Amino acid sequence: MFRLLNREYPRHFYGGTEVKAWRGMAALAADGSRVETPNSEENRRIYGESENKCGKAAARTNFSGLYDGYNRFFLDIGVRHFRNRL
Repeated sequence: MFRLLNREYPRHFYGGTEVKAWRGMAALAADGSRVETPNSEENRRIYGESENKCGKAAARTNFSGLYDGYNRFFLDIGVRHFRNRL
């Protein structure tokens, strides 16, 4: 259900008349970072790991987002393996 909503809501919204735009274009911002996640064995296996300041293995992941600043919502959020590029 959420995958369907994530596809259909932006299509419906941007096709409507209430969308805010800058000079006729969407004002989007993208950002990404590497973040520490809860340090479980499963997270280290799925998302990868690196050493923390104390030299211990810590679960890490790449996180990225695409944000529509004028309309105030995220169009896309990604969580990927730590070793993959952002």
